[in-house]
Amino acid sequence: MGDVGLLSAAATLVVLINAAYQNGEQKNPSLLRLSEAVASFALIPLTAIAAYGLMLRVGQYGWTVERIAALGCLIVAACYAAGYSAAVILSLMGARWMAPVERCNIATSFVVLALLAALFSPIADPAKLSVDDQIARLRDGKVSAEAFDYNYLLSEGGRYGKRALRKLAALKGKGENAIISGNAKLVLTVPVSAPLRPATPFDVAANVTVYPKGQALPKSFTAQNWSNSKSPGVIPACLTTPGLTCDAILADLDGDGTDEVVVISSADSPLYWYGTVMKLGADGQWAVVATLPSPHCPGEIEALKAGTYTLTAPPAPVWREILIGKHVISLTLPEVATDACPKR
Repeated sequence: MGDVGLLSAAATLVVLINAAYQNGEQKNPSLLRLSEAVASFALIPLTAIAAYGLMLRVGQYGWTVERIAALGCLIVAACYAAGYSAAVILSLMGARWMAPVERCNIATSFVVLALLAALFSPIADPAKLSVDDQIARLRDGKVSAEAFDYNYLLSEGGRYGKRALRKLAALKGKGENAIISGNAKLVLTVPVSAPLRPATPFDVAANVTVYPKGQALPKSFTAQNWSNSKSPGVIPACLTTPGLTCDAILADLDGDGTDEVVVISSADSPLYWYGTVMKLGADGQWAVVATLPSPHCPGEIEALKAGTYTLTAPPAPVWREILIGKHVISLTLPEVATDACPKR
C-alpha cells in the first residue's frame, strides 16, 4: 500500500473514531471502547510507515509538489496519532473516556490552518521548494545531467521552474554544463499547451523549412493527417502544432531510390537538436523509422543543411550512415514490436 493508501486509511480511522465518540455523552459499550482504543493506536504505525515510504522516495528522487503535499498530510496525521493515542492512555488513567480528543481536534485544526497558510505563501510554496530541491540535487551530483528531469521544472515548477530552466540554459562551459544548458534550451522550446486545432497541410508546409534550399517536401508528406497518425514513433510537434517551426533534410537513407524526410527539431541548438527519420510506406503513409538523438558534434547541423555530407553504401537491408568529414552519424532504430515477433 502506498503513502496515499496509508494516509487514506488513517483519515478513515479518524472519522470513525469521532463518529463513535460523537459528543462524548453516550455510554459506550466495552466493545466500542475497545475499537476506539485499537483504532487510535493503529494511527501510529500507519503514519510511521507512510513517513518511511515518503522519505525513501525523497532520498531517491527528491522533493516534488506531490511529496510536499504528502508531507503536510503526514504532519496532520501525526498530530491525530499522537493526540488520540494520548487520549486512550489518559482515559485508562481515569479521565472521561476519550475526552482529550476534543482538545486534539481543536489543536490539529490550527495546525491545518498554519500548514495551508504556509503552503499558499511564497515561503513554503510547494513548487518553489520542489524546484529548489531538484536543482540542488543536480548541483550536488545526486542526479546526472543526462538523467535530470528538465520537463518536471517546466510542467510542475510553475514560474520557479521556468526561471530555473532559463538559468540552466544560460550556463557556460563544457562537459556537464554544456549538457545541462543544451537540455534546458531544448525543454524551453517545447510548447506546454495543446494546439487549439490540428495542423493542416498548409500549416505543415509553413512550419517546415527544407534543406538544402530549393527542395520541397513531398505532397503526400504535407497532406498526411499527422494528428491521427498511427506511426510507431513519436511524431515531431511541428507536424501537428500550427506555428511551431522545424527543419527537414531530404535524403535516401535506405538506398531504395526514394528520399526519406529527416525532421530536425530545435535546430537552433548546434549540439542538442533531435532528428526524426520519416519514410513512406507501402500503404502510402509516412511513419517514423529511426531517430538521430542528441547530443551531436559541432558542425553537423550546418553540414546537413548545406548538403555537404555523403551517405555510406548500404549493405541491404541496413540503413545508410551519414558521413560528415570523418565523422559518422548512425541512425537509431525505434524499439517497436511487430506482428512478425513471436508472442510470449
